[in-house]
Amino acid sequence: ECKGGSYQMINFSPECASELCEYFTSPRKEPVREDGGPQAPTQSALMQGKENDSFRVLVRVRPFLDREKGSKGCAAVTDVQGFPRDPPPQRIVLTDPRNRRGGGEFVFDRVFHPGTQQEFCESAAQRCVESVVGMRSNATILAYGQTGSGKTFTMEGPAGGEGVLQYAVRRIFSNRAQGAKVLFQYVQLYNNDFLDLLDPPSEVGGGKRLSLADAANFHYLAGALLVPAQSPEEMLQLVAKGAMFRATGATNMNDASSRSHAILIIVVEPPGGGGPVKAGSAMYLVDLAGSERVKRSGVQGARFEEATMINGSLSTLGRVVLSLVERDGRPSSHIPYMDNSLTMLLKSGLGGNSVTVLVACITGADDSVDESTNTLRFAAQASHVKNAVAKKDKADQAAAEAAKITLQAKELSIGPEGWAEVPLDPPLKVWGSWAAGDGPVIICIHDKGKSASQFEKLLPLLGPRVLAPEWNIESEDCKKGTCFKNAELLLKLVDYLGVAKPTLFGIDAGAVIAGQFKRSYKTRVGSLVLLNMRLDHNEKSYKAANKKDPSIATAFMTGPFISYYIGDFSAPAETQHKMCKNLGKTTLMWPLCKGYLPDPQCTFSGNKIMMKMKDAMKATLVDSWQMDPEDMAKAVLKAATLPGGSSVKQLC
Repeated sequence: ECKGGSYQMINFSPECASELCEYFTSPRKEPVREDGGPQAPTQSALMQGKENDSFRVLVRVRPFLDREKGSKGCAAVTDVQGFPRDPPPQRIVLTDPRNRRGGGEFVFDRVFHPGTQQEFCESAAQRCVESVVGMRSNATILAYGQTGSGKTFTMEGPAGGEGVLQYAVRRIFSNRAQGAKVLFQYVQLYNNDFLDLLDPPSEVGGGKRLSLADAANFHYLAGALLVPAQSPEEMLQLVAKGAMFRATGATNMNDASSRSHAILIIVVEPPGGGGPVKAGSAMYLVDLAGSERVKRSGVQGARFEEATMINGSLSTLGRVVLSLVERDGRPSSHIPYMDNSLTMLLKSGLGGNSVTVLVACITGADDSVDESTNTLRFAAQASHVKNAVAKKDKADQAAAEAAKITLQAKELSIGPEGWAEVPLDPPLKVWGSWAAGDGPVIICIHDKGKSASQFEKLLPLLGPRVLAPEWNIESEDCKKGTCFKNAELLLKLVDYLGVAKPTLFGIDAGAVIAGQFKRSYKTRVGSLVLLNMRLDHNEKSYKAANKKDPSIATAFMTGPFISYYIGDFSAPAETQHKMCKNLGKTTLMWPLCKGYLPDPQCTFSGNKIMMKMKDAMKATLVDSWQMDPEDMAKAVLKAATLPGGSSVKQLC
């Protein structure tokens, strides 16, 4: 109302109302924080160099539909080069032909095109099946994407073929323990109400409303049929029959658009478990209804109400994911699971005790580049979710992997002078001793410009299972901290020896290689011992050099370690060092120079840099100044046998 008392009424057109509704119910893409809190990540975890075993993201690019035959392709996929995994992650680049804001570059576990159905199903479901039948954790597989992007095809497969759902069901039956029971529910969430697809009503939207209930380890639907299945064929036949009653409807984007979220809940009950709600693990196979822009899909009336409910539930899913990412594993933060029935049911798969796989479904057609970009942005954000997978699951996997590596061990014959040539590609000479036994395995890595003989006095003191590879170290790689070739060859060596987790002892540039190996193969190292020996001056020559260049002490005392630093010493300790995170048990052997070498008169001395590194790495610190071989061997052996994580204390 204006000061003069007059006013003007504006009537909303149906198009305006639709766009407003779509805006308020659509998932947030790039939320703005006004409280100074962390921003949602725009890169996937893998793009930041972090693997997330508990929450993996796969991408499926469906073929063009008839209506898209005139469109151009907007998606290009390549392998990530130099990544220490086979197969490596893949990079997908979306190009917006209009040069607008759409498009972008993303890195995910794998990107699958049509024609890779068997490989895709195995990648998506195999580990989930193993976790459920092994009673280690629950499992969740979600198909996410815009309407018409191929989510239902992803889950159910082609007619007469196999999708993720069929693959998982058959493997659960073939891999379950003898005497274990398999039960299942099949429901849809339609207009925010759960309905039983195994006991369908006579009309869409009718029937008994179901309520959520808690079992010992998961959620299920009270009031829905919980059917015991005797065979995979029986279950799949009933699921196919139930799918015929799922709510669908035609839109401009899809002739048979799913208007509900479909969830198959498979419960594996252990022998003598006392009932499925008292013991067991559950797998959730979720075919999410597609997000849609109502203006483009052209929905009206009942279809418009359905779209509003679908977008609302997906918006809550987005808020839950954002909250989990911001929580970063901390248990105290509030997560808005209760805001929608969908996230309440899937709570275990979103930050809970579950192995989760998100399948981001997109089209490569350029007229849908905005929708595909939004799907991949959500997937990139979700890749940072940390599920609380039981420690037993990780321990069992580690033990099984270690046993597999040990069984592949090959014989190594050391010559009379302590040398052996290992038939790798390329061949590798090693020096040391190699005897059968259960003692610690120590791999010693020499500095650049040196040889394995750098450990001549030390090797006899480190036990019967110690080797020093003889190889070239590229100076440029050492400066950049990217000694991938040496790290790859080191992996071949420990695989050949059948050693799951050796202790790596590196001197100067060798310490750089040890750190690079740990960063690349994080589960294949027991302990790291990183030694700086770059102090070759006696007192007289040091004083002369220091007089000429007062900063020389810093260079001597940091050596190649400085190559790992970001360089901003005012930054928090946890962001200081490129190799500081996830290094596990680490011992820093550093010449603190308590003898004749004083701290240089500069803002940041070598000692101060070392203290920053020690804090950032949460490492054990050993003063190695003028340390004799016997004391050095004691420190290395102590590090090799330290239980659990490393401490921050003085060992010598």
